[in-house]
Amino acid sequence: DQDAYTLLDVGAVWTSPSGHFEVGVFGKNLTDEEYRVGGYSFPGATYNNSISAFYGPPRTWSVQLTARY
Repeated sequence: DQDAYTLLDVGAVWTSPSGHFEVGVFGKNLTDEEYRVGGYSFPGATYNNSISAFYGPPRTWSVQLTARY
């Protein structure tokens, strides 16, 4: 079982006064929380039970540039 966890995602977008340009900065999982998004148990697959888990992505940053014409 997995304990409860919290993810912190933020984003900010600046739009030019003309509305033709935008710049955005985004961050996901800013606390770099390690959490499972799925997993499997394989009883008897080895000498002991085997457990496989899939983890969510670590802290990520992105920048978005938009031009409208």
